[in-house]
Amino acid sequence: MALLDRDEPSELSASELSRLRRRMRASSVAQLAHAVGGVGGAWGRYRRTGRGALVGVTEVDLIDEGIVGQASRRLFQVGVLADFELRNPVVLDAGGDLCVVERPDQLTTARALLDTYLVRDARASRVAAEVIVERLVRDGR
Repeated sequence: MALLDRDEPSELSASELSRLRRRMRASSVAQLAHAVGGVGGAWGRYRRTGRGALVGVTEVDLIDEGIVGQASRRLFQVGVLADFELRNPVVLDAGGDLCVVERPDQLTTARALLDTYLVRDARASRVAAEVIVERLVRDGR
């Protein structure tokens, strides 16, 4: 994840870092997502059963990465998924338009890109994959 966020992991030697970069460039985005554990936490798709703003959520925003516009599925991060379910008028729905990921830690751009690739609609997923590949190629990683 650190390499996708353009950080240099200090615990790796130069040769280990070089091998990791080469392996990442040779991998598909699906393989990278699998290697980092997928979404990496509990998540669900929901649909609203009422009106009003959602409480206790942070929308995952990738405008800086070129992923903009109305998606058919919106991605949110919460600290505790059960609290989200209790505080908001939602029900689990495999076809729902709200993708909610439980992640108590700070969201990084790389994690947001991978989450977008894994759980949002086809258009956003495709664009996220393109951004990930571009980061790997452009940055020589």
